Amino acid sequence: MSNLQPGTPVPQTGTYVCCWCGPGGLAQAIVGPTLVLEPSVTRVLNAHLRLPGSDRLTVFELTEGQTLPQCPSCADATGWDLLVGSLEDLLRSRVQGRERMFARFDIPREPLDPRETELRRLTITTDPATPPNPAPATQQAVAPCDVCGGGVASSEGYLLTTPQVLTSEAYWHHAFRVAGPQLELLPDRADQDRWFVERLRTREHDRTPWLVCDNCTEYFLADWQEAHEYVVRGKKPRGPGRFRNRFGIGDFAQPAARAWARVRGWWPAAVQEPKRGSQCDLCAKPVWGNETVSFIQADVIADWNAIGAVEADPANPPRASHDVPGWMACQPCLFQAMARLHHAGVGQGEGGAR
Repeated sequence: MSNLQPGTPVPQTGTYVCCWCGPGGLAQAIVGPTLVLEPSVTRVLNAHLRLPGSDRLTVFELTEGQTLPQCPSCADATGWDLLVGSLEDLLRSRVQGRERMFARFDIPREPLDPRETELRRLTITTDPATPPNPAPATQQAVAPCDVCGGGVASSEGYLLTTPQVLTSEAYWHHAFRVAGPQLELLPDRADQDRWFVERLRTREHDRTPWLVCDNCTEYFLADWQEAHEYVVRGKKPRGPGRFRNRFGIGDFAQPAARAWARVRGWWPAAVQEPKRGSQCDLCAKPVWGNETVSFIQADVIADWNAIGAVEADPANPPRASHDVPGWMACQPCLFQAMARLHHAGVGQGEGGAR
């Protein structure tokens, strides 16, 4: 298990190492060569280059079900690898990999500092006996939202199932936008396509509930009152019945691919691309042939606009369905509107979409 993101549940008890930190981490192995290949930067790089986290190794002992924290050194760049074998072997492999990368780019550097291969010289950021990010004893316990990482008080938020989250194109659009800086470090499209597949495989095996904050409800469709009750009562959410016995990549590859195409500008190679249809009348997002859309009557859109469930006038002129004027809305637009209606105190049965 590699490049697990902060805010997601720990899938297995064990030792987790940030893949950006320490000698031979991605900060040195990828960012370094990227910098020195820029025309304005000198092509001299040595063992003492100071990049974010380049001389610190962050290690956490974590228990299944905990929430993966951010690395104190790497912040948004954090990616956790489950350690297999010893830390000494990992460090040795990292340093050797960095040397191969530098040799590939013909980057001159000073001889390797022997201290870089000595684990005892590294800084272990967190005492394994101390759980990461403990809640202050005098305050209400706060957990991170599993989507954005923002704080959610213990009596607040909503619990969703993995299928509810992963079948949402809006969720994937958010996730790929956040990962943008990380993806830009990958040298070509094939590497980014492989990253896409690996991300889907990692998420596929997550069977723990997702804690969602108020802001992130706009990415999903759910009975929000029920989802909040799961938090209050400490119960595991059930979610859609069709996914309770079987759920895999095939059930969410299409929404993930649609989001990828919007963020990265091309359809991922691992997913068959359907024919593109028209576009969402509200936001002008491309609509593919197998995508679910909803017809929303014009008078309903007017009510939603007054409530604030939609932010602006539709991008396209109205069309007619059975002589009733209205607009076709994509899944992300509908999910956003339904969440805002919930927060405005409007019942989900009063939406007017079909």
